[in-house]
Amino acid sequence: MKWDQLLALVAEEPVFSSGLLLSGEVAEPQVRLQLSRWVKAGRLVQLRRGLYCLAPPWQKVAPHPFLRLQDPFRKRPGRRRRERGKAVSYQQVTGQKPPGA
Repeated sequence: MKWDQLLALVAEEPVFSSGLLLSGEVAEPQVRLQLSRWVKAGRLVQLRRGLYCLAPPWQKVAPHPFLRLQDPFRKRPGRRRRERGKAVSYQQVTGQKPPGA
């Protein structure tokens, strides 16, 4: 997948799931590798495993800072597990410093 194709697909969405890109006839390892490259390049921000948003220069709709907590794509098991991974700061999501900082 090329960057222009991704922008055409998710430009109007504040966040998107990697599952959206994995639908159809695509190679899953290749899509995941490309997503990780775009995250390292600063084009995407990974909010949590499988959930991304466009970096501020490409955002048309900025995600609400708390949208990450109300992820509509997250599976809700009967028992809550602690999620692992790196935390995302307010500034990474919004491009602004937190209020009062």
